[in-house]
Amino acid sequence: MTDHKTLTSRITSRLQIWHDQMMGLARRKTAPAWLGGFSFIESIFFPIPVDPMLAVMVMARPSRFIMLAILTTICSTLGGIVGWYLGYEMGLTVIEYLGKTHAFEVIRGTGIDGEHDGIIYKNMVAGYAHHRHVAGNRWSKRFVDFILEHKESK
Repeated sequence: MTDHKTLTSRITSRLQIWHDQMMGLARRKTAPAWLGGFSFIESIFFPIPVDPMLAVMVMARPSRFIMLAILTTICSTLGGIVGWYLGYEMGLTVIEYLGKTHAFEVIRGTGIDGEHDGIIYKNMVAGYAHHRHVAGNRWSKRFVDFILEHKESK
C-alpha cells in the first residue's frame, strides 16, 4: 500500500512541477509570439497541435483569452494558406521527382492525370472519393441516422 501512495505522490509532485513550469512560461512576454509561430508552423507541417499551449496560456492569463484565440486563428489560417500554396505549387512536382506512381484507374471522369485518381507513396495511398447522394447510394441519410442513433444512446 505504501508503494502505491509513494508512486501516486511522486506522480502528483511531478505533475505539479510541470504545471508550475508551464504556467511560468505562459506568463512570459514572448509567449504570444511563440504561440503564433507554432500555430503558423503547425498548419504547414508540424504534427503537434497547439491547443494545449493555448489552454495553458489562457489559464495563465484568462483576461487575454480572446486576443490569444484570435492570434492562434489568424496564424493558423496564414499557415494553412502557405501550406496549401506549397502543396499546390510543388506537390505533384515533388512526387514526380521522387518517381512515385499514380493509383486507381479512372472508370469515368478524368482523374488527376487523365487515367488515374490517386497517388501511392511508400505505404501511403492518397486519393479522392466523391460520393453523390443518389438512389443507389443514400449515404447522407444513413450518416445522419447513425449520428442521431448514437446521440440518443448517450
